[in-house]
Amino acid sequence: MASMLPLKLQIARRALLNKRPYLAHAVWAMTPVEKPGLGTFACDEHWRFYFDPAVVEAWSADVLQGAIYNEVSHLLRGHAARCRVLKADPRAWNYAADREINDGLRDEEFVLPAGALYPDQIG
Repeated sequence: MASMLPLKLQIARRALLNKRPYLAHAVWAMTPVEKPGLGTFACDEHWRFYFDPAVVEAWSADVLQGAIYNEVSHLLRGHAARCRVLKADPRAWNYAADREINDGLRDEEFVLPAGALYPDQIG
């Protein structure tokens, strides 16, 4: 079920769009779904944006912006559908996709959560 975004997450989303206004249509298209215990953010090919309220409280505004940017990047690149078509392992695909996305976000000087995956971690 869709739910209202916590104020802290709404503010972070708006701050991201102030920096990257061309993402507005995509960011507003994501349907928020509260998922306690998830421990992170996630999205699916139906443009549902899953968030753990505890994570929202724990992460800084800068990290929240980077994490939202990461999720919308998965959607804009069609990662879920491409994974399915290629019959790839979903977990390995997501790790590879995160590395590709996060490398670019780091270049754009966005802050990502501790433990974020980058290509240089695998050589």
